[in-house]
Amino acid sequence: MADVTAGEHGFSPPSLRLTQGGPASHASVTFLRTSDKTCATEVVFPDLKVEQKLPLNQVVSIEVPTDTAQTLTFQCGMGMYKGAIVVSSR
Repeated sequence: MADVTAGEHGFSPPSLRLTQGGPASHASVTFLRTSDKTCATEVVFPDLKVEQKLPLNQVVSIEVPTDTAQTLTFQCGMGMYKGAIVVSSR
């Protein structure tokens, strides 16, 4: 099962909360595209300069930094569907 599903109506859930780790810590967030009727055929993390294709019905993992409290936004390639990963100290 994936952390985030990309379907006809965008990303679900629209946000995830992760706990802040130590220096240079990362977490793996997985995405699964479940429909061809969506523009979310890729996920883009503008702040991380990451663009990753989301093949239909294949889980894709993306490493995100968790060493500082921050909000990392993600979106589809066209910027129509958006979401966020919130890294917090508690």
